[in-house]
Amino acid sequence: MPTLPQPDGYSQAQELAQLGNSYLTQGKAADAESAYRSALTRTPQDAQLLNNLAVALAEQSRFDGAIETYQMALQVNPEFPDALYNLGNAYRETREFSSAVECYQKALRVNPNWPSAINNLGLTYLNYGDVSSAESCYRHSLLVQPRSALALNGLGLALQRQGHIHEALKCFDRAIEFDNNLPNSHVNRAQIWLLQGRFPEGWNEYQWRWHLPQSRVDSSVPFWMGQSLRGKRILLWKEQGFGDTFQFIRFATKVKQLGAEVTLQCPARLHSILSDCEGIDRFVESTQQADDFDFHSPLLNLPLVFGVEEHSIPNACPYISPKIEQVKKWRKLLDRGPLQKKRTRVGIAWIGSADYPEDCHRSIPLQAFDAFADIDAEFISLQLGSHTAEIAARSSLDIRQIDLHETEGAFTDTAGVIENLDLVITADTSIGHLSAAMGKPTWIALTKTPDWRWLLARNDSPWYPSVRLYRQETLDDWSLPFDQIATDLSEFARRRKSHE
Repeated sequence: MPTLPQPDGYSQAQELAQLGNSYLTQGKAADAESAYRSALTRTPQDAQLLNNLAVALAEQSRFDGAIETYQMALQVNPEFPDALYNLGNAYRETREFSSAVECYQKALRVNPNWPSAINNLGLTYLNYGDVSSAESCYRHSLLVQPRSALALNGLGLALQRQGHIHEALKCFDRAIEFDNNLPNSHVNRAQIWLLQGRFPEGWNEYQWRWHLPQSRVDSSVPFWMGQSLRGKRILLWKEQGFGDTFQFIRFATKVKQLGAEVTLQCPARLHSILSDCEGIDRFVESTQQADDFDFHSPLLNLPLVFGVEEHSIPNACPYISPKIEQVKKWRKLLDRGPLQKKRTRVGIAWIGSADYPEDCHRSIPLQAFDAFADIDAEFISLQLGSHTAEIAARSSLDIRQIDLHETEGAFTDTAGVIENLDLVITADTSIGHLSAAMGKPTWIALTKTPDWRWLLARNDSPWYPSVRLYRQETLDDWSLPFDQIATDLSEFARRRKSHE
């Protein structure tokens, strides 16, 4: 039977689709979008074209439009595996994890041994804390591709979160053996070495983070790796989160002692809280260029340059100070109320940034603080913003809420409040680093396998003399650490009362 000629519209759509594909390959997502839209005016029910258009939208971070367009493709072909997989990716980007899981599972019903779908399903399980399902996914992936560095890296993360440190390290080692250029595995191995206190190895291996897409450094100024700083100008800059900045700003003093003029580059709202830190001559905002300096260094590189080991961590605290006017303001505000014998004042914080990859394990359900309900103390929320509804719905603890406007810059009000407290009890967030850097007694509740800086199997920290650590024995089970905190807090309040 002779082939029937296709309508002109179909041929034109094919040509436009190929043009869109070419643009997409070149990274020209907006041009690809235009070509695909033109093609769809000729063949509007083409599932592949709709999928490609959605990819172009996702490349421009227009995920709502991408999700809608993937769904249109699936209306045309409900079992289109590429559209199911890509829709799962879009849902994961928008943190709609349950919808992402559903999409990946549907894609795998069509193609059960699709490594990318299996790995991304495992990653999504990791995103919202289902580590046992993540582990199963990565083990399945390794049955399909036994030498997959990506699957080994994911399996290592799942094992690490469950506390299987040595097994996780073996996974990262094997992933590097199969693909030495996968930076994630090097960074994950570095963090385990640091967690184990193997600082020299860990600091060096941690340099692989500069190969991660989100960690690129664009500067014509050389990295400072120990060159003479006498009479030189160096730019130190905030590399990661607020807590990291509070922890590693201590090294500015050591840099200054080498004869440099030290400038700190960080968001303007941090300038006030850090303005009294020793070793900083001036501040610039993160958006400013660094070309007028002799060297630059991210704060987290300084331990490598100084060869820091556990015994040589500079841990003299306090090195961050609150503003006197903020301390006085909050003293008056906190003292307001009916006359009564002053109780032990305890600041609490339970929520971290949702952008942190393991926040689902790090942040603490507010109900865990109910363990303190019978303790004679005043509990004050240090969470920024109003949490009235959450506190009323989820806690039987009497928690006092205050209005932390942070009008003079980030953390200035928080530091003023902390200075008026007797103790801070917190999840592993920037609040804990700030409080500890101020020298305030700070108790931190940690997940089963915490961030590397807290090391393993100890209740103190070589970084902060005033810190006491409380660790989970079982992932996501906060009952044991909070029972221990409650016992210690009761004794803390009793001793303070006896010294009045």
